[in-house]
Amino acid sequence: MNAFQERRRFERHDAGILPMSWPEGTAQLLDVSAGGLGVHVAGNMYAVGDVVRFQVFLPSGMVDGKGVIRWLTPLAQESYRCGIRFTSLSWLSQSRLKNFLHPYSFNPLAFLDALLVAGALATAAVCAALWLGIPLSTWGDIQQALYRLLR
Repeated sequence: MNAFQERRRFERHDAGILPMSWPEGTAQLLDVSAGGLGVHVAGNMYAVGDVVRFQVFLPSGMVDGKGVIRWLTPLAQESYRCGIRFTSLSWLSQSRLKNFLHPYSFNPLAFLDALLVAGALATAAVCAALWLGIPLSTWGDIQQALYRLLR
């Protein structure tokens, strides 16, 4: 590990090549950490210190926010690689970023979201049963029949 990598505050995670929304030109996300992004950009070149607004489409959901360009490396044909340090992320974007970086860690917001979805599905099932005229007293029989069928 070289001296530059040892100065990093956050571990980088390879993002493959994911699409992202960029103000001018096109951009692809190369790596991501809790502190920022590594991006390949084709189009107008920015300068170190410029503030940019971005949207990244991670498997855990869209992350949008603002960041400052910390470094630039020019590449061939009007493209460059740059590092962006986060300056502003919403709580939802922070949660989605955390889910991407640490998919197996406990996230209370994701847990509450799952409970909310489960409750909504249960409510929808009860409403559908009542609308179809299925009395709720027969649900025990339906549950036993499904249990026997799946065994």
